[in-house]
Amino acid sequence: MEIKYESCSASVHSKTLVLPAEGIGNVGQLAVDLIIHTASLDCIASLRDPHNVLPCVGSDPYGALSSTASFELQLYGKPDYDNAVLQQRGCTAIGRQSKYAESLADFVLESGLDKVMMLGSIRAAEGGKSFQHPAPLFKCSCPEAFNVEAMSWHELEDKDPLTGLRYVDQHLSPFAFLRAAQARGLQVCLVLLPVGDEGDNTQDAKVLASAAAQLLAYPYQGSQTTWVAPPSWIVFGQQRVAY
Repeated sequence: MEIKYESCSASVHSKTLVLPAEGIGNVGQLAVDLIIHTASLDCIASLRDPHNVLPCVGSDPYGALSSTASFELQLYGKPDYDNAVLQQRGCTAIGRQSKYAESLADFVLESGLDKVMMLGSIRAAEGGKSFQHPAPLFKCSCPEAFNVEAMSWHELEDKDPLTGLRYVDQHLSPFAFLRAAQARGLQVCLVLLPVGDEGDNTQDAKVLASAAAQLLAYPYQGSQTTWVAPPSWIVFGQQRVAY
């Protein structure tokens, strides 16, 4: 993975990385959008993984009048912010999910990041008995490193109730990364929201972003955070409103 930092003083060492997992309704990417825009984070680096992530270029999604371009993988943060946030806009190449997960885990290890929180979604039917509860599901490689015990959440079951396959054996984005992270001794927590296949996922994104805020604490105020939709959401018929 190639990394181009926007500033030589940019550092993510000992910070917690927040990033999305590709999934139903792009809920993970939408939640990360809310976090980046609401916290007014700056782009500190652009990443390229041409063998695993398809190239993508567009206008700045967070600045309506900005002439800055956005790319498939960009890292956001600021000096007084305890977390780094990676947004993935380009699709993972077909059949390269596991390779990308390994590349991403190597980036985390080499950058000296402390912990990783991956935000994503899962089909409602795959949540098993846990889906009877509206709260997010979690899966941690190191539960003591995260404050999940304080949440009224449920741990994701080991097997997909529809197929009987173990989640950790699947090549889907969150589970491929969890497997790669565990192999490298990284502390990672998946936060997955059960959602439907169709419809407006902006409210799901708010729920997922608020779940991340509860675990991250600073600089948010738990579930009371007011989320502001970025200008790019107007393209999809969304108004620039706070949630």
